[in-house]
Amino acid sequence: MPDCDALGGLWFNGDACADVTCPATYVAGNCDVDENVDHAGCACFVDGDDSETDCNGGDNLAVPTFTNLVLGQSHCCTSSVFVDGPTGGTYRDLDWWTNATINAGGTFTFTIGADSTCFILVVNLDAGTVDYVADHAAGFMGTHEFTLAAGNWASVGTVSDWNTAWICGSGLETYTMQVD
Repeated sequence: MPDCDALGGLWFNGDACADVTCPATYVAGNCDVDENVDHAGCACFVDGDDSETDCNGGDNLAVPTFTNLVLGQSHCCTSSVFVDGPTGGTYRDLDWWTNATINAGGTFTFTIGADSTCFILVVNLDAGTVDYVADHAAGFMGTHEFTLAAGNWASVGTVSDWNTAWICGSGLETYTMQVD
């Protein structure tokens, strides 16, 4: 695979790419659902924006808002690092998603990819804890399987760092996620 060659022919634990399946290269776009189109009010946050207006800022907001996660569909999303207008603090735009099927429990496959590094944090809303993390190498897709007990769960997509170069329009703010 060309992407494995770009990695020097090796991937985790010294395995040669000829012996293992190397990760798929991340390609932006061509998603089933676009967060910024299909969910009115969602936008890539820039310096000066008010984080309290986030369409899916979850429990970070005074009045929590979530977006419905459609299982089996790829979601195009944005997550930037920005200076919040009202507070002057440097924030990450976190996208909080919920789904009744996930709340019922079961085994799910979480896939995420971006040109930067991003996470899907699986948050137990009742306990206020991050119980699982799906991640990936920059420029690639990462897939993780988690078995969740019935509960009150949110899947949170976000850039993994407070890197202030990850702004809207940088090419580093877009990510793709899917849960099956």
